[in-house]
Amino acid sequence: MKNVKIGYADYEIQEDKIAEKYDKLGRITYAPQCIIVDSTLNKRQGTEVLLHEILHGISTMFLETELTEKQVNVMGNGLSGCIRDNQKLFKELLDNLK
Repeated sequence: MKNVKIGYADYEIQEDKIAEKYDKLGRITYAPQCIIVDSTLNKRQGTEVLLHEILHGISTMFLETELTEKQVNVMGNGLSGCIRDNQKLFKELLDNLK
């Protein structure tokens, strides 16, 4: 089982065929604290959807408001591209945060 900590909250990460149920590729719930990513996605797509849902969680936790889908899409796509294009830097940043 995978988890992600956002602020003080621990979210369980699950995979399920949610696109069929909700017409979405990912979903975050705050009670219970869970992020669901569609299980039919490839690894890269699933990672981008997970990052997208984490950004929803961050905005709710720290801004106390939900960003629009467009705002989260822009931030998620920009951040995932930046991480992908600067892997050495992000590994160094992760080491520095330990």
